[in-house]
Amino acid sequence: LTALDVDNINLNGNTLTSTTSDFIIDASHDIILDADGANILLKDGGTQFGEFENSSNDFRIKSVQQDNDIIFRGNDGGTYINALTLDMSNAGDATFNSNILINDGKKFKAGNSQDLEIYHSGGHSHIHDVGTGNLYLDTNGAQIDITYNSNNENMAQFLANGSVKLY
Repeated sequence: LTALDVDNINLNGNTLTSTTSDFIIDASHDIILDADGANILLKDGGTQFGEFENSSNDFRIKSVQQDNDIIFRGNDGGTYINALTLDMSNAGDATFNSNILINDGKKFKAGNSQDLEIYHSGGHSHIHDVGTGNLYLDTNGAQIDITYNSNNENMAQFLANGSVKLY
């Protein structure tokens, strides 16, 4: 027996095909995909677009088509939104559709050695340069303002090539 046909399902060698509609796997317990080759390939019409990979016990999710983004979508109040887009044509730049929330005491760290830290300690907000370089505040605007009370009161103003006003 080289092939078996039951209703709209065909089994031929190691290929199981649904010939007329969606193929549904419905189990009363777990569905297990076990690939000893370490990769689970995702295809559409025979063309691979993605891959799940076990690499030294690290779980990798791969977009295999050149420069195609990885997009995380979700249902927000009945509308599908792109919550996060990883731009694979630009080394994986991450674009979030909304805020990035970090709990008190947890830090946003930037730089190869995590030299810049931004965090909220629970009582205070902090920007730390913990490396050996300088910390710069830079603007293309006319001045840098330090304000209080939702920007309603000035504490200090630094004007480009001009004066410093302390309040």
